[in-house]
Amino acid sequence: MPGGSQIGGWIRAFCNTLLCCFAGLACAQTLTLVPENEDLASRLRGEAQVLRTPEDAPPGDVIALAQGDYGRLLAVLYEEGHFAAEISITLAGREAANLTPLDRGAAARPVRVMVRAGPVFRLGRARVAPLPQGAQLPEGFRPGAPAGTEVIVEAGRAGVDAWRSASHAKARITREDITARHAASELNVDLRIDPGPALRFGALEVPTSSGVRASRLRAIAGLPSGAPFDPEAVEIAR
Repeated sequence: MPGGSQIGGWIRAFCNTLLCCFAGLACAQTLTLVPENEDLASRLRGEAQVLRTPEDAPPGDVIALAQGDYGRLLAVLYEEGHFAAEISITLAGREAANLTPLDRGAAARPVRVMVRAGPVFRLGRARVAPLPQGAQLPEGFRPGAPAGTEVIVEAGRAGVDAWRSASHAKARITREDITARHAASELNVDLRIDPGPALRFGALEVPTSSGVRASRLRAIAGLPSGAPFDPEAVEIAR
């Protein structure tokens, strides 16, 4: 005799299928997310292009979209901190990733997408180095905070921008060490920045095709030639 939670799961799955039909979508195209999370499921449905293919789409097109959807779905999961997810996309019962050009004429219905999201990882080591004095990283980029690719990208960008604001115009990230510890559901992040040399503004080059005198354009732009590089000054001049 199944337990109440199992029966509840069946009922929810049945209701989700009905909602899929009433929304005008093909019931031969479904997405199941375990554990249930409607916000995440909605994002995944929005990225799964194979779920939006018309019924008369050529099988080859459906296969191509399905094979591209693995990466699209994984990107969403990584953004949300799910670094141990499992994705299965089956077409007529066969895993799309295993299909070859020889299968382009095979049946591609029904489409089933199964995602096991796994746990939300948290940041273990969270480091961006070196940083200039006074640099501020995103509040969410710290040990113990939920991991996710978005906050990692923001932290790297903040580090580079801090160096650019300190006159290091060519600062860039040179190494990204990102390691998932699955047993602890933890992500260690170590971003290394090469700040490059501190630079000064040189002469402002003026296009010769302009109908305005070069001296007038330089005066309008007001770029402080000889002063330390400042991205804000560049934006004002632009």
